Amino acid sequence: MPTDANRTSRASRRDVIRLGALGTAAMVAGCSSQEPEDEEGLNGDEDAIRFRTDDRDYAAPEDRHFNPFNPSGTAAWYPGRLVFDKMAVYSAPADEIFPMIVEDYSKPDDDTLEVEIRDDWVWHNGDPVVVEDWTMQVEINNALIHEGEVDIDDPDAGPFVQDIEVVDDHFARLSLRDPLSEHFTAIQALARPPGEIHHGVFTKHDDDTWSEWHEQIVHGDGDERMSGIEDAITTPYPEITDHPIGNGPFEVATIGDDEIVCEVFDDHPYADDIEIDEFSIHHFEDPIQAYLQENVDASHSGWPAPPDLQEQMPPGSELISEDLSHNNLITFNCGYDVDVWDTPFESREVRQAVAHVFDKEGLATLAEGTEIEVFEFPPCRVPHGALQEGVVDVSDFTEYGQNDTETATELLEGEGYSLEDGTWYTPDDEVFEISILGGFDNVVIQTLVANLNDFGIETVQEEVDDATFDERRMAGEYDIIPDGSSADSISEMWSLDLWDWISDLTHHSPEMTIPMPVGDPTGSDGEQTINVAEHLTEWRITNDEQYHRELMWAWNQHIPQAEMGFEPSNGVLNTGNGWELDARHEIKHGLDTVLFDVHSLPDGVLRRE
Repeated sequence: MPTDANRTSRASRRDVIRLGALGTAAMVAGCSSQEPEDEEGLNGDEDAIRFRTDDRDYAAPEDRHFNPFNPSGTAAWYPGRLVFDKMAVYSAPADEIFPMIVEDYSKPDDDTLEVEIRDDWVWHNGDPVVVEDWTMQVEINNALIHEGEVDIDDPDAGPFVQDIEVVDDHFARLSLRDPLSEHFTAIQALARPPGEIHHGVFTKHDDDTWSEWHEQIVHGDGDERMSGIEDAITTPYPEITDHPIGNGPFEVATIGDDEIVCEVFDDHPYADDIEIDEFSIHHFEDPIQAYLQENVDASHSGWPAPPDLQEQMPPGSELISEDLSHNNLITFNCGYDVDVWDTPFESREVRQAVAHVFDKEGLATLAEGTEIEVFEFPPCRVPHGALQEGVVDVSDFTEYGQNDTETATELLEGEGYSLEDGTWYTPDDEVFEISILGGFDNVVIQTLVANLNDFGIETVQEEVDDATFDERRMAGEYDIIPDGSSADSISEMWSLDLWDWISDLTHHSPEMTIPMPVGDPTGSDGEQTINVAEHLTEWRITNDEQYHRELMWAWNQHIPQAEMGFEPSNGVLNTGNGWELDARHEIKHGLDTVLFDVHSLPDGVLRRE
């Protein structure tokens, strides 16, 4: 069950290192598109506290709408995240759920989730938010899943929420497809549901249009059902220019050519705790320059600044969403079911040897002036931010990337390789040559090439067009390729669909044999063979951390991919002009939409001192 925690404030090492020592900005002359609108408050209120941020949507403000099922509706999440609240949000790096509209949830049995919502949430017209508002969009979403309009992990299995019973205005009972643990069930059903409905509760059960579509899609059949589906996925309803009724902490107040201004909704449950009056979302051609020129108070993504712009950062700039990142990976062709290519990396010992040869210190040098940072922990398929915060402990895992040529030599010689006159030879007495597909502009791959060559392993690097690259990597016609992936969530990095993709990409077998106990590469207790997909399923059913620990250990020992670098994916807040985001670390640095979400959570506030 969800619990609230006390608000804490925490300084960040990266804030101090990257931003704390920056001097006064050397501003670049702006063009008209970078100039902010008149900052006087709504209705001429000069005392109104307005927070200004950039707009990362592409549609013109007047063309936006709040239909989560219409693909073009993604252009409404700015400002939709302010206008509509969510059932719950999920801090992926911390693996923690923070309820919003949800009051409580529990699993009375393996196949049922009971959900209770709060009784103090209201729509902007004063109507209470009832559980049927939410279940309506879940049922529409389920129907779209059946029609293939919404992507899910296993399309053949159908939606995770199979059936819904609305017990009363604030209580619903959900029948589930899979008997997952309460934690994983809440993530999948409430905090991270499939499709676009995770953005918030958008449907109002007594709205004429939504109720008609719901009736056609969920209860209709034949042409009537298909007509409802077509309308739901193509109609821009409700349009933002109609000032539609929401349930979030802000209402749309004004819509300009390139700016949307929202004002606080006075009857929101947290209205008394919100310390700003207005929230401005302004579209700029260059949002990075807009922040550097202090035309906005915060920017959602794309930070830290590129190295050549860091001296222009406003004094007091502070990173937010700091635990979110993208990994920069070395990907090995593990050779499972590959007949068209003879890869040396069918042997995990050879993969380990190459990972030991890699030099992270060399990467740090080569990456100077880029946005790539060194992954400072053993490969284990856990986000760098989560490891940095100590969410999981992998201190006893095998560390690679230390240019440990002695260990690499032992591993290669154990596989029949030999070193003669500074050159490595294969067990067949041929020069050991590794084929690398792509990566000419990738500092991780270029570091690896230099390390391998210095160690006596020859490399051949090919550059091909994107279509050929995709075709060859999926066919297994490579030894090593670069890869990049989002690395925000502990659980989602081990999702079934992602493992399917990784195993296809790396051509790894469904099973991994690992030395036991976990953390002992010598295997003093022997070995254990696990089926990765089955282990993933058991982890989600039981929430037993031992399954996750064994999965991390298997990744660390088999390394189908090696995490050597990562790229932060942060936002930034200008505290130098008085702004403060006072929130728990898991919220402030674990949510990519924290500037929107914080207003509807009890554990945080955005204020201007």
